[in-house]
Amino acid sequence: MNNPIVSKVCSKCDIAKPLSEYGKDASRASGLNYSCKSCIVEKSAKTYALNPEKEKLRGAKYRANHKSETKKRVDLWAIANKTRKTATNAAWQKANAKRRAKTVCDWNERNPGRKAFTNARWKSNNKGAIAIHGCNRRAKIKSNGGDLSKDIVTKLLKLQKGKCPCCNLPLGENYHLDHITALANGGSNTDDNIQLLRAKCNLQKSAKHPIDFMRERGFLI
Repeated sequence: MNNPIVSKVCSKCDIAKPLSEYGKDASRASGLNYSCKSCIVEKSAKTYALNPEKEKLRGAKYRANHKSETKKRVDLWAIANKTRKTATNAAWQKANAKRRAKTVCDWNERNPGRKAFTNARWKSNNKGAIAIHGCNRRAKIKSNGGDLSKDIVTKLLKLQKGKCPCCNLPLGENYHLDHITALANGGSNTDDNIQLLRAKCNLQKSAKHPIDFMRERGFLI
């Protein structure tokens, strides 16, 4: 019984390497390139360094003629290299902030309907994040200090069992983030000074001291 071939000698570096180190080449009997991936990359880098403009045009022409293949290859690479892809995107956006801003602005102008729909959907799915952002912004304006945790809403919903502590009714979807001691009265913008109230209760409480407010409701003597 013949043993399966598991390696191949690269014609460039003359080193035996696993078959996985070779790209595909349908024109060859083996179905693989004559040189290993590392040697081909090295050769391509040298060619590009000598003729960068020519190689850019060649690459653009290839991508234009092989759009589906190129997209598939890029998508597979992105899936296999998520961390690297994220870092690459972040670096590009930082280095091309003005260009990206213009691209986004142009897209928004061409697609006003889609932009409005996207914004509305995001706001609907991120009510907690919007409320937290609002609290942090008001606290910075008043210089009260502190930033709320990103998961404070989730924690409070679980801690309060989905109910308003002022009236014991279900919070529903239109709940408010309330500073127990109001920012106007020197309260801090920290997790331990936040509760979830029904919109009606929060509007009635306003900037009142929590003890005074609960006394008005007959809960405290």
